[in-house]
Amino acid sequence: MVRKVQIEKIQECPDKEWLGRWPEASDIDEIFHEDVDVYLPSGELSIVFRVGALKSTLPLDKGGNLTPENHQYWQWVSKDLLTDQRGNAAGRDIVSNPEIRVTKGQWEFFLRATRAKKALVDLEEARMIIASDSKPDRNTYYINKVEADGLVDLNEIKKWDAIVRKKKTSPAEKEEAKANRNVAKLKWFNNWFEKEWVPATEENRVAVAKAGRKRYITSQPRANRCLSNVLGTIDRTGRIPYGRLTASTIKRWDEFEANQPFYHEINDLLKETMPDKFAVLDERFSKVKDHRYNLFGTAFTTITINNNFRVAYHRDGNNAQGAVAAVCVMEQGVYEGYEFVFPELGIGFDIREGDVFVGDNQGLIHGMLPLKNQSEDAENVMFVFYQRDRITMMEDLECENCRKEFMAYAVVNLTHKGTGEPKWAGSWEGMWISPEWNEFKENNKMERCSNTNYWCT
Repeated sequence: MVRKVQIEKIQECPDKEWLGRWPEASDIDEIFHEDVDVYLPSGELSIVFRVGALKSTLPLDKGGNLTPENHQYWQWVSKDLLTDQRGNAAGRDIVSNPEIRVTKGQWEFFLRATRAKKALVDLEEARMIIASDSKPDRNTYYINKVEADGLVDLNEIKKWDAIVRKKKTSPAEKEEAKANRNVAKLKWFNNWFEKEWVPATEENRVAVAKAGRKRYITSQPRANRCLSNVLGTIDRTGRIPYGRLTASTIKRWDEFEANQPFYHEINDLLKETMPDKFAVLDERFSKVKDHRYNLFGTAFTTITINNNFRVAYHRDGNNAQGAVAAVCVMEQGVYEGYEFVFPELGIGFDIREGDVFVGDNQGLIHGMLPLKNQSEDAENVMFVFYQRDRITMMEDLECENCRKEFMAYAVVNLTHKGTGEPKWAGSWEGMWISPEWNEFKENNKMERCSNTNYWCT
């Protein structure tokens, strides 16, 4: 018997207040442990939850047990990437790698000091803003540039670093040395501020702030680090303008390919529980240019795999428009908690091994309650199956690899096209309509690959 749950009202959870916050039990009214269909106030079926629905999970052997080899594979996958690119899901308050970050007060200074209108130029106000919040921000700075510009004492940093590296250093001494080294590294901002911004006239302070932000602040924010990996396909981005299979997918391809029964069982459950949604997604993603892009013929393109990663409130922003995600877990040891919760609906789901959740992880804020009462070997490996719209616009994998190879070729042979940065990746404006790209394709017998800057036509 499947329980029908009608949501009468969507609770207000403003993004500014909720995103990045850790879920609490008081945020929800009920946690489901049984089969449930959840309907929104509009009458739309938004979530289905099925207990024990996965019968050949991961897959099982003839005796119905998870094979040790496959269990080890998924453990390896879930730990193969320690990432700082999970944004709000990794928590609002930054606790990892403070030595590579500006503070929230410093970042606020840059935001206000570089405004197009009414930019901050008053010295005392600037000092107050900088001192207002010393917590680490997601925004990071270019360590090599502040060192090259003499904004830190390299001898002091090396002194503390030598103590950290010395094998005979005790744990307590090592932590103290790390803290002192980090303080020395983070002096760069105050040195720049006092040397460049303070002496500038009020008329020039905006320009000085803009120049400082452009030179020293990176363009890629970094969240807290967590064990969260991706298998399957990643689409093109502005920074990496070629589609690709993820590194972990390629490293152990045979095992990734051998798990097709698992992918197709998840796919079949989507088809069974949300047939209308499945029909739309299947039509859209059956037309990808390469069978490896959609997990060998499913309505999904990508899997995120987390290991003991309690996610904070977030939305899955990269998912396909109007799509759904499917969630299941692999367990080890004993634990309680880690319920999957939706504060806007006031409900949560106790997803254990064999269960499957299918629902809207994009439109609805969601997160996980804390792990508790766990054994030493407790492990929650969570699988999130989803779709990325841009993958439907990619060319086949050979053409995407050709784009990658062209960028590597450019780094070596087309340095005059570069930005002058020591780690130039080989991309430049107009590269995909350039004579060099056409010549590269011809030489590699890949003329069929398109001349597109970003999207495929």
